[in-house]
Amino acid sequence: MTTKNQSESTKEPVSAIRLSQLRADPENVRRYESDAGIEGLAATIQTMGLLQNLTVRRPRPGEKAPKNCYFVTAGNRRLKALNLLKSKKASVDGVPVTADFLVRVREIDETAASATEVSLIENTSRENMHPADAIEAYGRLAREEGLTPEAIADRHGVSHMTVRRRLKLANVSPNLLAELRKDAITLEQLQALALTDDHAAQEAAWFDAQEWQRDPDELRAALSPEAALASDKMARFVTVEVYEQLGGVVLRDLFDDDESRIRLTDRTLLHRLAAAKLEQEAEAMRGEGWKWVETATEYNYHSGGLSRIYPKETDPSPEDAKRIDVIDARLQEIEIDAESIEDDAAENRLFKERDDLEDERAAIMDRYTAYDSAEMATAGVIVTIDYSGALRIERGVVKPGDRKEAARLANGSTGAAADEAPAANLTDALVFDLTTTRSAALACELAKRPDVALAALVHNLALDAFYHQSYASSLGLRAGVPVRTLKADDPANAKPFETLDALAADWRAKLPSRAADLWAWCLDAKPQELSNLMAYLLAAQIDAAKRPYTDQIAQAIDFDMADYWRPSKDFGKRVSKKYMADALREAGREEWEAKNILDVQKADAVSLFVEKMKDARWLPGPLKTTLAPANDIEGDDEAEADDERANDEPFPLAAE
Repeated sequence: MTTKNQSESTKEPVSAIRLSQLRADPENVRRYESDAGIEGLAATIQTMGLLQNLTVRRPRPGEKAPKNCYFVTAGNRRLKALNLLKSKKASVDGVPVTADFLVRVREIDETAASATEVSLIENTSRENMHPADAIEAYGRLAREEGLTPEAIADRHGVSHMTVRRRLKLANVSPNLLAELRKDAITLEQLQALALTDDHAAQEAAWFDAQEWQRDPDELRAALSPEAALASDKMARFVTVEVYEQLGGVVLRDLFDDDESRIRLTDRTLLHRLAAAKLEQEAEAMRGEGWKWVETATEYNYHSGGLSRIYPKETDPSPEDAKRIDVIDARLQEIEIDAESIEDDAAENRLFKERDDLEDERAAIMDRYTAYDSAEMATAGVIVTIDYSGALRIERGVVKPGDRKEAARLANGSTGAAADEAPAANLTDALVFDLTTTRSAALACELAKRPDVALAALVHNLALDAFYHQSYASSLGLRAGVPVRTLKADDPANAKPFETLDALAADWRAKLPSRAADLWAWCLDAKPQELSNLMAYLLAAQIDAAKRPYTDQIAQAIDFDMADYWRPSKDFGKRVSKKYMADALREAGREEWEAKNILDVQKADAVSLFVEKMKDARWLPGPLKTTLAPANDIEGDDEAEADDERANDEPFPLAAE
């Protein structure tokens, strides 16, 4: 299907032909045509639209050709660029580039000129229009002829968005357009500078920048240093809609459709709105019986000498205990059934049943878990924002001044009150010395019983990891909780976190529901089961930032991070194009592939990078396993060894 209209400047009709109907002309005089620059041409077409029609002809009778096809006599590189956009599922003028995408063409009359002659003229006499010329021409249409963006779009057969983008570029500083004409700046960099209409700010961001600061993302950051991205946790919490409704100013990048990259310029207003929303949430908790309820836009439990009290568990009623037993039995059956099921629909139903049962079990246990009212009078609540922008409520937080009273109440609730009277007349120093001596003696005997020591270790770590009651243990160990930020930020590399979540779910199903029953379970468990649980609990604490010790562990277990991680789009967005190009070189890719990364827009560079690296098993420096000699990692030399390894890493990560 084609649509036609008569061109004012030529006798040949201009048609719109489906992309799938276009083929390279075998009579094109250009026999060798490099693919170099096709990525850049595709990026230009995506941003600026198809500035020139393709010249086509119909196949002659008897000429071998697919049905209903047209041969592209002039414009084969533009055809390649369009097909590249099709493979990337990109859009031009707001229209997805598919097989049915309509391409404007001019059909030649071979009675007036042969295809060879047209191709020869096309390749010897025509010079492509520079993007700077097109940008300035659109600017003149608006300024000098007074045409609206809509009128320009209608006259030239392009979308309104395309015209707005070209006019936005036309409003960039003339000095920067001169840089574009000299090919000293790329179209993608110019688009980044168009984030603001302030010419002085544009020029300062470009001319005062170091080379590495001229990455488009770096330029955008330089133009809005105080702005918060819509993806920031505080912006997510408040929402862009509420921020704008209350007078907040935003910067929207006309060349970026990603809503998460909208910039909120008034951080003071954003903080004020977040604080007000947190205060509203906090007000609802001030009747729960806590000593205090406070709000904080940023909160770190591990700073400020804070501690915590925990809710207490009571025995479920006979009816609820019976229901828990039924749920536990069914969860075990589901675990067994899931191993052999093959039908996806049936598997989904089974997992849905599992999730519902786990939710029901948790709801039952919640009814028998509550904070002690006396302990609540020593503790409080922090109402804050989590890393994803969701409301986060931290109950049971104890400030340094209340720690002694909270500890006394906690000990009293576990039966220690009866033992306090005999020590009432002893000094604190004497009590400390006595308990220290008892600890030493107990340690001597425990050292003779590795079976009980293993049970005590697992009991302590499991109390912390599954019951949040490490304070009740006789040991001073903490299991900690694996941080799962990667799971939220980079779904393509969530495998290790999903595996840890699955392991945690397995152990929760095996362990008793009450913390009070855990010690008996540990004593009764087989040594191998205790060892397996201990391995999981210790593994969950590993901190890969503490090198080289984790590198030693990695080598001992033949660990290869490439089994868990691949370069993803999220990773590519957080590094520069130069970093990606260097990574391709390190991975053994061809030099032209690395240079292509530098020639295209950032979004296209990221897609290209991910595609080229999918089977490379390449790792960035922080994910590699290296092992220093033992004498380099003793005592105070550890930090120096880490610094040396950091310097050896070939590609330091670019700033976000």
